[in-house]
Amino acid sequence: MFFKMILQNSGKDNSFENDIEIKQVNSLCVMGKFLLSEKYKNAVNLQGEVYSEFYEWLSKKQLKWKEIVSKESPRIFDVPCTALKD
Repeated sequence: MFFKMILQNSGKDNSFENDIEIKQVNSLCVMGKFLLSEKYKNAVNLQGEVYSEFYEWLSKKQLKWKEIVSKESPRIFDVPCTALKD
């Protein structure tokens, strides 16, 4: 229940993203693409309510992160999230 509350509260607005640097948002976006890839999800076979809540939250945040990162020049990142396949 606590985890669910944290996920819901951190996804309501961009306050989390506004508190960190754009390079950190890009890093989260890159990690999110990895975690959301079918190859990874099938390999680890995560199941249960907590994982489904996490992946739902991550999918929503991933959209925000991609939008934020796409407004920046890709040259400022080592690996721009927008350059990676979904």
